[in-house]
Amino acid sequence: MEEYRELVKIAGGKERMRAYFNEHRYLLPPEVLNDEFINGLHKRKTEIFTEMNARGELPIRPGIKRIIQEAHDRGVILAVCSTSNEKSVRSLLRAVLGSERLDWFDGIFAGDIVKAKKPAPDIYNLVKDQFGLQVSFYSIGEDFSEADMVVSSLGDPDQPMEIIKGHSNMSDRPIRYITLDVLEKML
Repeated sequence: MEEYRELVKIAGGKERMRAYFNEHRYLLPPEVLNDEFINGLHKRKTEIFTEMNARGELPIRPGIKRIIQEAHDRGVILAVCSTSNEKSVRSLLRAVLGSERLDWFDGIFAGDIVKAKKPAPDIYNLVKDQFGLQVSFYSIGEDFSEADMVVSSLGDPDQPMEIIKGHSNMSDRPIRYITLDVLEKML
């Protein structure tokens, strides 16, 4: 778990795999560790992840389903920003929320659609531009400890930005309980 806690700080599955094998060079001969190998391995990982989702083996974090339901009921724009590929994101959403809720999302921004992955702000700026959002407030849920870097690089908002940290195993800071009412009061 400790090793993965460090690896998850690297944004992107292919980048994470490359970093792992660079750290553990003894596992593979150097001529094998190329883009073709990493892409194939990542494709297989995505297949396994999708299969696990279909079997319901990856539970949703407490409170996420509730806050998505509240946001949808109030007409809030829902979007996913992820370094995962779109197929993985869709399979996860389908598994934990149900196929009928997949179309609640106004956008799924995933994979390699931007030049620089998180913690660079590119994916958030893409969403901001796509929906014409102002940089006055962001609420970002993240698993990685460098989420503060994302927020600071998005601009200088009029109001403080809130970062909702992900699972406690992935963060040194405690998770704050938050509701849609709390988010609305921050706007």
